[in-house]
Amino acid sequence: MKGLIFITFSCIIGLLWGCTVEHAEETVVAQHANGAKKTSIWVYPDGEILKRNEWYSNGIKEFEIPYKDNVPHGEIKRWTGLGDVVMVGQYKKGLREGKWISYYTDKKIEAIRHYKEDKPIGDWVGFHHNGEKAFEEHFSEKGDTIGVWKKWSKNGKLQEENSCHGGDNAGTIVEYYDNGKRKHATSCKYGVLHGPQITYAADTKNSWLLAEGYSNGVLNGTREFYLPSEDGLLPYRREFWSDGVRDSIWRLDDGHLHMVIESKFVNGTGIGYGQCEEDYGKVCAETSFVANVPGGTLDSSAILGKAVAGATLWYYKKGHDLRYEEVWRDGEIAESRSFYPDTLGGKLANETFWKNGKRNGIIRNWYKTGVLRDSLSFVNGERVGEQFSYDSTGKLTIHKTENGKNRPVIMHLLGQ
Repeated sequence: MKGLIFITFSCIIGLLWGCTVEHAEETVVAQHANGAKKTSIWVYPDGEILKRNEWYSNGIKEFEIPYKDNVPHGEIKRWTGLGDVVMVGQYKKGLREGKWISYYTDKKIEAIRHYKEDKPIGDWVGFHHNGEKAFEEHFSEKGDTIGVWKKWSKNGKLQEENSCHGGDNAGTIVEYYDNGKRKHATSCKYGVLHGPQITYAADTKNSWLLAEGYSNGVLNGTREFYLPSEDGLLPYRREFWSDGVRDSIWRLDDGHLHMVIESKFVNGTGIGYGQCEEDYGKVCAETSFVANVPGGTLDSSAILGKAVAGATLWYYKKGHDLRYEEVWRDGEIAESRSFYPDTLGGKLANETFWKNGKRNGIIRNWYKTGVLRDSLSFVNGERVGEQFSYDSTGKLTIHKTENGKNRPVIMHLLGQ
């Protein structure tokens, strides 16, 4: 009997020995800057993919995704740069399927999500590191957002309730302060703002800070700002909007029912004013708008018959004594400047030129005395060309040539 078993085993070994077993081999398809592999795939000789791996630059595996019929299929894992598992999920025929769990580095659960044919389904839940619930979200079997979504702070306080979903003709978003009082209440329709929006004060019962209205996602109607006081709500700013466009009379008050200034908008064209945060009775900002776009020149028929040539935006920043000024053209910033206060002579502090939202041209800064501090050359948001810096006496202290970010800098010896 033992002899028969040995003969059978020997036959099996001999059969296998005569077979050719094809093994998958690893191919590196992307590398990190340090030369370490970044992406690799394991492929059989016939071209079928076994798995794909992603790697950190320190050589630790980040992802491992199994494949079947050349699409992701099976359990996927993700690790941190220290080798800790932070995510486990499943793919089925290239699509996310079933439960996906993400973890903190100490193996505590961060979130649990569910998928069916790559669509989110069921109840999703997330947790803070201390174990308190962070959020809950709900999806139908078709992947649509449904129900009331909620968020909590790490100390267990409810922060938000959201029933504003794309498939519902009515919903709300309510945010809360830590004391449980409403912070903001928003109405919506089919996932966009629609109807009244109210912002509340934290320490006064039902006191409004802002009341505004939206229609299909854009401001529409009266927009009022309030200051809570012992006498109740006192308005300090009133705006009017028509389908997202500034319109009619805008008014600033000092918070005591005394008008500070009025302005008129016609089809989005006019001048808007802003108040000082420390003193609502003063104007600390001015912006011109043409067809609802900031900047430009207002002609004599644009607003109250008043011509404003080369209109600009100017403002003060809280905690700063400089006066800031911007020139906008066609909805984009073109020039910006800042000035020292009048008590110091009102001299220019900075001058910057812009193109496509990036600094472009010669940028200059001055000392309070009017002496040039530096002259910097920018091209498309990066320092390119000759850069000069001076001390408070006007003496050149630095001269260098730059060619853009992460490129060599040439330092010039002074006096040579």
